[in-house]
Amino acid sequence: MALWVLRRLAIRLLPLLFCVAGWSTVAGSASPLAEIEADIAPFGFVRIASGAFLMGSPEDEPGRFSDETQHPVTLTRSFYLCDHLVTQAEWSSLMNRNESRFQGDPDLPVENITWFDSVEFCNAP
Repeated sequence: MALWVLRRLAIRLLPLLFCVAGWSTVAGSASPLAEIEADIAPFGFVRIASGAFLMGSPEDEPGRFSDETQHPVTLTRSFYLCDHLVTQAEWSSLMNRNESRFQGDPDLPVENITWFDSVEFCNAP
């Protein structure tokens, strides 16, 4: 699969990778991860420490798009990142629906959802 296709797919799936402790809120409800100690990541998550890094692609990278310019990024808060794509089975068991276009295998990643759907998933009990 072409690199640009993978990048565009990742952008569509990115909201589900970010179940961010204390950042994903719906109607003022805090994320269940917000109460977990900073040094202990819950099962299925990795802790991303605050800090600075360079984001984007170098100009000479093959398949680079013009909007992928390198720029400095500073994370002022640490957060938790899901260490896998959320499967359709995981999504359906919690949300009682599946809007995915590519259905048939419950182990496929869920897709075709909005950022707001992702936040709802992250805050589900």
